[in-house]
Amino acid sequence: MSIAVHYSFYLKEIFKRFASSAWTLFTCLLMAAVFGGSPLPAQGSAASSVQADELEAQEANLFRQSIVRLDPMDYTGLDYGLGSVLRNYYKQNFTSAEHWEQFQSIRFEGTLELAHGTVRFTAFKKKPDYCKVVIFASNGGRIVMAYDGTEAWQLNTMQGSGDHPDRHQPGSDWNASQPVATMPGDEALNFIRDASTGGHLLYPLLEGKQLQILGTTTVDGERCYELKITLPDGQIVRSMLDMKDYSERRQVVINNVNGDEEVTTHSDFRQIDGIRVPFSSTLTIDGEQVHQVRLYSVETNVGVMPWMFSRPSRAYPLGEAPGLPADVKIGDIDLDVAVEEALNLQIGDSAFQVEPEFLGNEAADPTALPSESLYKLSNP
Repeated sequence: MSIAVHYSFYLKEIFKRFASSAWTLFTCLLMAAVFGGSPLPAQGSAASSVQADELEAQEANLFRQSIVRLDPMDYTGLDYGLGSVLRNYYKQNFTSAEHWEQFQSIRFEGTLELAHGTVRFTAFKKKPDYCKVVIFASNGGRIVMAYDGTEAWQLNTMQGSGDHPDRHQPGSDWNASQPVATMPGDEALNFIRDASTGGHLLYPLLEGKQLQILGTTTVDGERCYELKITLPDGQIVRSMLDMKDYSERRQVVINNVNGDEEVTTHSDFRQIDGIRVPFSSTLTIDGEQVHQVRLYSVETNVGVMPWMFSRPSRAYPLGEAPGLPADVKIGDIDLDVAVEEALNLQIGDSAFQVEPEFLGNEAADPTALPSESLYKLSNP
């Protein structure tokens, strides 16, 4: 289902930020992305890069306000065929409305595999739209992306010295000791779009949201329904649901930064506490594979609190990363080569201007990686 769908997106988003030095892991993402889909109330068409920052501020928390009295699985009044597809999708992916109501948060751990190596990540999501993704570097650094329901922000612990595009801007929140910054507008649109827990097919009656069945298609040899979801802000998501078990085998979105059509294909579906999660997701652009996300640990209702997603007021303390399973290997990555050949992206003034030493010259020792632990956050 779209849990891991959007997780792949977030990881993709993060690696695009890596590329700016040489989204976007998820897109989501994890978060093109796991377990996401945060449609905002209608404010006209999708924002341009000039309007994006202002739009984000104006629409902060409107999604939460708009769903207060909505049943996330209510499809009353929709076309009979569409309603039937949604009913089966909810049952097969969330067990029941009662079961979904008990679900509050989820934690993912996994790897992002590129042509030249692998990086490790941890991500957290909490209802309704809290999201946080952390990438670990072999040299002890971390890259963090998060949305707290009001602001999308980003942090690069390896960017604490030297010049930065925001450093001399009036009103900039940049400082040399703690490089936490507001996520650039179009990147924030991508991230927030897929921030909510559960995916774009929940809340079908949200004001300004439109769902329709376009027809049928084939994904990896399996017949699928193809659904078009128009979000209240005008962004469009296409979702392909397996006609036999209603797993979301594919999702297609448009990247707001560069206009690319991003296709994420999911497999290795597993039930985690009654919630279907794809443990493998592959992102392609123009038919070329960009990366593959593999999950090795998924936990639900792990005690994640809202304050853990807020912008930190001082640097994160270092912790100790949990060990990897024996069959998970973290290898060398030449970041510049990976970016040039696997992503071929040019992103502007992102806070994620990562230097090539991010992953070091030697294979990373997973047990030595620092962990950005939500439970050790120092936030007054």
